[in-house]
Amino acid sequence: MAHNPNESDWGSAATPISREAALDNAVRWSDALAQAGKGNREAVVGAVRRWNPVLRECLRAETRFSLGTSDDRTLVPVKVVDGLPVSFEQALRPFEGNEWLLLNKLQFEECLNGTTFIQSNLQRINQILNANVPASQGLGRRESVDDVVRLAKAALGAINAEQNLEKVFKIEQDVLGAYFYRRPEIQIYWMAISIIGLALAMPIESLTIVVLAHELAHAYMHLGRDIDEDAWDTNVMVEASSHVVEGLAQYYSYAVCSRLESRHPAAVRSFATLVEKQTGPYRAHEKWTMQGERAGEAIRAAAIDARKRKIASHDQFMELLNDHRKRLQLGPLNSAATGSAVQGSG
Repeated sequence: MAHNPNESDWGSAATPISREAALDNAVRWSDALAQAGKGNREAVVGAVRRWNPVLRECLRAETRFSLGTSDDRTLVPVKVVDGLPVSFEQALRPFEGNEWLLLNKLQFEECLNGTTFIQSNLQRINQILNANVPASQGLGRRESVDDVVRLAKAALGAINAEQNLEKVFKIEQDVLGAYFYRRPEIQIYWMAISIIGLALAMPIESLTIVVLAHELAHAYMHLGRDIDEDAWDTNVMVEASSHVVEGLAQYYSYAVCSRLESRHPAAVRSFATLVEKQTGPYRAHEKWTMQGERAGEAIRAAAIDARKRKIASHDQFMELLNDHRKRLQLGPLNSAATGSAVQGSG
């Protein structure tokens, strides 16, 4: 999430929930979700309730940081919030009038694939199905199949999802959830999760896990105390590069999803689907490992060191990371050698 040191929390206009002029759009999306019969608030609430303690346990194991209480849920509560972040709502405006179509994008794609197959094999299908049927009663009229193909193509063309969703993923702020560091509190935006989950054919529960893991990772990087009882000074964290702040959250959310792969394999797949669409600081962690490795100890050591030394820039963080890689007898990182953490071993 891009951040502004003059703001009370990460983000600027993206973080507050939409009000006033944007309210109509939020209501329209809420209605479209209800009409589609998918992506409801209860599904996200249930996922948060089930996975919040599990994700915290995984983060404690990965970072070896403690929030300092026997039940750290009381220190950083998680709230599932109605409405849409402002910048997310604005990025969705090209879909105005086509909300229901976007939420059913997968069904239109499946319909197009199926009817295109029928269109290509219509003669053979008719020979099989209509062998003993009078021509006047025969199935599979080409004009009917052609109409369905045109209808599905028209729906997908109206959505123009690839181009229009690109604007959403260019937002360098946390718009599916947010960590408010001064409260501290995590907010999960169920409508945004539902919209992106349905548009990208990701299970709502899996995407909720990914978003919650990311925001909890922010909390653990900020407030989590290492063995020396040190945490990340708030004023220092505010000034740190978003590539460091978001990179750490992304790295540890991937690590947590990997830990859960045997219990919920769709989570790590959803992480991979989401990160493939993201840009900027949300891809920074991909430069922190080489192909086929995870290098968790080096990244953890660099994170601790960066907090202690009040490192702000991503270049300085990379220098620290290379120092710890050398100490651990791992190869130095460079632009040619690095690979995506998604492609690394779990």
